[in-house]
Amino acid sequence: GSSHAALVGRGQRPSVIKLGGCAVVYPDAWRKNSGEGWGFRTAQDLTNALFRVTGQVSPLVAESESARLAGRIIFLGDLAETRAAGIDCSAIPKDEAEVRVTSDRVYIAGQDELGPSNGIIEFLQRYADWYFATIDGCDTAPFNPDAEAPVGSFRLKPAFSYRLLSLAGRSWKATSERLLQKDFSRRLRIPNYLRPNKLVSPREIAGVGRTGHSYYFYLWPKDYFADHPDYYSMGPDGKRHCTRNVDGQLCLSNPKLLDQITANMLEKIAEDRKKCPGPEHPVVYDFSQNDNMSYLCKCENCRKIIARYNRVPGGNAEGGDAGLQLEFVNALARRVRERYPDVLIRTFAYVSTEVPPVGLVPEPNVMIWLCDLYSKSCHYLPLTHPFNRKRLDVLESWRKIAKNLDVWDYWLYGSSHGGGSVYPEMHARALAADLKLYASSGIRRIFCEAAFERQCFYELHSFVAAQCFFHPDADVDRL
Repeated sequence: GSSHAALVGRGQRPSVIKLGGCAVVYPDAWRKNSGEGWGFRTAQDLTNALFRVTGQVSPLVAESESARLAGRIIFLGDLAETRAAGIDCSAIPKDEAEVRVTSDRVYIAGQDELGPSNGIIEFLQRYADWYFATIDGCDTAPFNPDAEAPVGSFRLKPAFSYRLLSLAGRSWKATSERLLQKDFSRRLRIPNYLRPNKLVSPREIAGVGRTGHSYYFYLWPKDYFADHPDYYSMGPDGKRHCTRNVDGQLCLSNPKLLDQITANMLEKIAEDRKKCPGPEHPVVYDFSQNDNMSYLCKCENCRKIIARYNRVPGGNAEGGDAGLQLEFVNALARRVRERYPDVLIRTFAYVSTEVPPVGLVPEPNVMIWLCDLYSKSCHYLPLTHPFNRKRLDVLESWRKIAKNLDVWDYWLYGSSHGGGSVYPEMHARALAADLKLYASSGIRRIFCEAAFERQCFYELHSFVAAQCFFHPDADVDRL
């Protein structure tokens, strides 16, 4: 406006950059995967959003074709112009972005495609009032031909270094909707579908194999049960069982089992280091109980260990099973640490192991994966509500003794496992409050189990949560 003109008239550089009509330059490498490429599709989103907000076209140009561009330009990713401006993208952690604004240039910098993509989304939210909130991406924003960004810079860093919102569901199975699913994940800045991709650091995911319920990954019954039934859990019937997620765990009091699991895990870690010899090799290895069981093992030796740690005589789920598992995992972690001091062994606090044991704490290289079971709390209310006090107590008790704490949360609402959306359930404020609690508690990793079945408010829940993954103190009512 007039103040702009006055500044320029006095020979001073303007303190803002007009966004309408800015050219957008992206790395040539992004074009190679242009069909579903993370960075290229976000670059397209940027130009589309700027056009819809300002009414002015923003050309999208590859770096190799950008030499003749003049005027206002937005540079994305690791480009020669970015480096000339003094921004070292290699020093920016993956998943983070550096945004720098001058009077005629914008730099949205970061490694690979993921960080710059996250930065593009943040840039649009802050300066164009554009929020991607719907699955089809046809979002609305105020028409503002004078949209501008102030001169300055900021670093975008997620509050949760690992954030996975499980977007699986039968409603995504149609081939025509798979790209919608990926775009929705990308626009929410939740890298669900990049785990096999170099964009996400393997250090942030769970090594090789399974990411949960992984006991048998290190000791498949087909390879060991015939010769070593004593490796596997005893049921109430006094017999050894090995049917995964039905009636089989491991006999964690067996010292020979510890030797075998250690050897097998070290072998898998070594294999991973060969596949990924650089600094980005996996460091989290999951060793957690199988599903669908309310006990670990009923053999005499296991029962003795359980009794040592349980708070209720004769029980097993009041710290006893957790003690049996943690005693084994601690021993495993000490052995692994001798060879690989950077590795973390992750194990569940889940069902019969969710209550911490009496008088036992995790080793420094053990990560506890606490599952906030949906059957034991009201998820329409935050954990800080008096109704959910017992669930909050479980979280706080683990937080006091565990150096590393991961969270598995359940967002199963709106007929998640049914045939469609029949209940208009809305719990966005509870989700936001819990994420704020996790962030303030020092928790930096969260997995949210959900399922897209076209529920009412599914997009709202996902959008609010995704915003809180980056900004836990966000104004929830505004979102």
